[in-house]
Amino acid sequence: MKNLLLAVAIFLLAAAGWLLLMSFSLPARLTRTGLAATLVQAILIALLSLGVIAALRRLGSRARLGLRFGAILPLGLGLRALIRMLRAPHFEGYVPVIGLALLLEAALMPAVSAFPPGDSARVSRLTDAGDTGHRGGRANQEGLGPGPQRH
Repeated sequence: MKNLLLAVAIFLLAAAGWLLLMSFSLPARLTRTGLAATLVQAILIALLSLGVIAALRRLGSRARLGLRFGAILPLGLGLRALIRMLRAPHFEGYVPVIGLALLLEAALMPAVSAFPPGDSARVSRLTDAGDTGHRGGRANQEGLGPGPQRH
């Protein structure tokens, strides 16, 4: 899940750069009234992506807290983009792609922050072996687990 969040953050960082480049390269956009809003959104997406990448590099308690509560920003940006696209008189194909990526990031951020560092590898190993932590799991039956516990 952490790798998927990292991939989404890198994609959104590239998308923010593309939005910034597009905003300045198209002459029609320079006279448009929504230029400032597009620039602010692109900068927010870039800063958010950089923050997620930095938080994933060191997943301490502060970073986990930032991921958990920071999910509000991509959720708001993604929903706003999709709602505005549905109400717009013309369709711009990049908007749903970026909007859905923001919503995916918003869903992944709290999910990744729920696991302490190193926990996801242990959980993955247990579920791959069929052991869910219960005494009757497949790992115990094959002699891989700690065996029956005496109290």
